[in-house]
Amino acid sequence: MLDVQVRRLRARWAGLRRDTAMVALGLVGRHPSPLIRVRGSTAPAESLDRKQGGAHLGAGSAKPADRLSAAARDAALATAHPATIRAAGRSFDVAVEAGQTILEAGRAADVPLKFSCTVGGCGTCRSKLLNGRVDLKSPNCLTDEEVAAGYILPCVSRPLEAVTVAQ
Repeated sequence: MLDVQVRRLRARWAGLRRDTAMVALGLVGRHPSPLIRVRGSTAPAESLDRKQGGAHLGAGSAKPADRLSAAARDAALATAHPATIRAAGRSFDVAVEAGQTILEAGRAADVPLKFSCTVGGCGTCRSKLLNGRVDLKSPNCLTDEEVAAGYILPCVSRPLEAVTVAQ
């Protein structure tokens, strides 16, 4: 009986070490660390704004003109929005409730989304925003180039309007 419990504890501990390593690699391994860039004095102002308050991204664009005021952003986050998620060769229509991420809504609707860490550190759930705008929380493992190309992480993205996402 003790051997079974020890094996279970070792398996759980190995899983926790793996998950911690994935988050650490997502934040500092694949890209320059977003945490260091916030503290550093050489980061561009747009990058600092994105790291501190989240990016308000439109489909394929992170231009300042696409940004919402704080009041408009808060109002948009406080309402439910429809989302179309394309995954596993199919299209799924889900409702993303206020305060819910796209990944949480997809999982609740049994959408077969790929994910791992659920905190924006690993990039497993990286998806393309095809339509609409989202609030993408930072720090996360996406590079500025990936964000500018319209990629998001559904695990840390909340829709600001109706969105279409492809994984």
